[in-house]
Order: sequence, then C-alpha cells, then structure tokens
Amino acid sequence: REEKIAVSLTPHHKTAPENVLNVIEVMSIWVSPDGKRAAVSLKQTDQDSGKPDTWLEILETSSGNRVFSSRNFAKIDHFNWLRDSSTFSFTVTQQDKTSIHQYNLNSLSQEVLLKDLKNFSDYWWAPDNSYLVYCTSQKESSTDDYKYIRDIPDRAGDSGSRYSMFICFFRGGTGNTAGTVHQVSDEEQNFQSARISPDSKTILFT
Repeated sequence: REEKIAVSLTPHHKTAPENVLNVIEVMSIWVSPDGKRAAVSLKQTDQDSGKPDTWLEILETSSGNRVFSSRNFAKIDHFNWLRDSSTFSFTVTQQDKTSIHQYNLNSLSQEVLLKDLKNFSDYWWAPDNSYLVYCTSQKESSTDDYKYIRDIPDRAGDSGSRYSMFICFFRGGTGNTAGTVHQVSDEEQNFQSARISPDSKTILFT
C-alpha cells in the first residue's frame, strides 16, 4: 500500500554510514582494585581525515562520572592500576624510547618511574607494587628475501623478536622513585612474559 510522508521533529533518522563508522568504540576496560573506578580505552574515527583518535577515560563505577580524560593529557599506552586504586601507571614513547610514568588522581601529580627504555615491549607490576618486571625486544636481523612461516604466531609483525627481562625495585617500598634495576634474562633465554604470585615473592617467566 502507499506510504504517506510524515514530518517529525523527533531526533531520529535512518542509519547513515557515519553512524557506524564514526561511533565511539570501547577497546578495553580496567576496573580498579577496590572496584570504585574503571578506566575505559576509547577510539573514534575522525570524519574528515579518516584517522582513528584513541584516548582513555576514568569513570566512577557508582555514578558514571568522569574523573580523568587523557585527551588533553598524553597518549597513554600499557595502562595499569596500582593497588591504592588512586594511582595508575602508563607508558609514553618518543623517538623510539619509552618511559614508564605514574599518575595520582587525588593529588593530580605525575612522576616518571623509568626513563628512556630502548626497545621496550611490556611490563608487569608485583601485587604489592614494590617492584615491576619489564621486557625489551630485539628483532633478529635477516638478509633473506623471504620469511619462513611455521606457526600462526609467525605471521605477526613482531615475530622473530627475542626478549630480555628486567626487574626494577622501588625506594620507599611502593611504586615511587626507582631504585635498583637488575637484568634477569637475555635474548638467549627469550622469556616473553612474567606472572607474579599474589604474595609478590615468586615470578613465573614463560
């Protein structure tokens, strides 16, 4: 049957491409140890340039109120909550050198924990925040014109990299000024991740 054209002032319209392509996407969520805050990683594609814009927001879980946004702060990578639920750590990379920072939401203060790490890959906090383990990667040099794919992980861009592990202890006991850094493995052992026991006394390298 014939449909009549209707005019309306309600804010609804048919789905358009920008409704799908330019929506804000939730990439990751990290809930604080006390459950009172949640950090949310967001991404949105710019309608004009087509480039993705990524940022992080921290919300109160009870009200949804925003307490922090990285949009006018810095590009945040490798986000981690510290056990006090008011402090978080993150990495900033400039000119192939990475620094690990921490930021306190109560005092609005920022501190550099480790500076200018070359070939940084990832890091893991001890549950009591008295130390962290981080790893660096070194890509194996090859003069071959081809790449031998044996397993699915070999397809990744970072396949062929070998890893070294380091442990950093902090003065004062809990994630403030970096004290001593020890290398605990090199590319020969090639450990790629660390899992730290709940009492912070034992580390499993894999």
